[in-house]
Amino acid sequence: IGEGGNAIVYNAQFGKSQVALKVLAEENGSSKYNRLITEFREIVQLAETRAVVPIYYFGHLEIDGTQFPYILMKKYPRTLKKWKEGKEFSTFSEINGTFEKLLNAISVIHKNNIVHRDLKPENILIGDNDEIVLADFGISWFDPEFYERFVHTRKSDRMAKYDFSTPEQFEKDSQPHPTMDIFALGQIITWLITGGVARGSRTPLTAVDKSFVVIESVINKMLSRSPVDRPQSIEEVRNIVSKILQEVKEESNAQKEINRVIGELREFND
Repeated sequence: IGEGGNAIVYNAQFGKSQVALKVLAEENGSSKYNRLITEFREIVQLAETRAVVPIYYFGHLEIDGTQFPYILMKKYPRTLKKWKEGKEFSTFSEINGTFEKLLNAISVIHKNNIVHRDLKPENILIGDNDEIVLADFGISWFDPEFYERFVHTRKSDRMAKYDFSTPEQFEKDSQPHPTMDIFALGQIITWLITGGVARGSRTPLTAVDKSFVVIESVINKMLSRSPVDRPQSIEEVRNIVSKILQEVKEESNAQKEINRVIGELREFND
């Protein structure tokens, strides 16, 4: 049902349930093998947060005498990429719920000292009730102060998809930081609204609809090429959006009062 890097994901039967079986075409001891073990061992602990895909089991499949590691995961009906097909987000109110769910999920992993580094529509899963979870932590960074350093990133390792990843992820000796995921989220929201991502210059979201003024400035900031110019945390993103929402509400109330006074003046004039 999907593939990427050196892993293939299959449908599988687990008791009476359908699950997803992620098999890695790597032998024991390779960096990608160790990353898969890390993904299982650390992400399985976050299952209760409901922000990441639940992982049930880790084991090995023997195929033609060779053992391949696998993890058994909950199967979701669609990815964000598939979910978007046929959908249009023409106003802020239509995308606000999805934006908030994504903020919540990313906030959970950041609070647990993890930077995903590969957020993209294919790695975000949607449940039957439109719940959103993050998947594929194969190249994620786990803070060594809180997690045993089981694998080191090498120059040859795949470091995310170009369309959604930060410019610094392709630079030598780049340091993992939550702003990498914040940039990716900015690209994902842009993609949901416009169907494309921003590279270099970008068309303001307000060109699609004026209601996107609520998130236009924060998305613009999230997509800054320099990490220091981006919001430094999910909470900062929330605070910016909350402030703009309040300003829009106050402006709307002021306009309503103006319209009321104009209406009374017209009635008086009549």
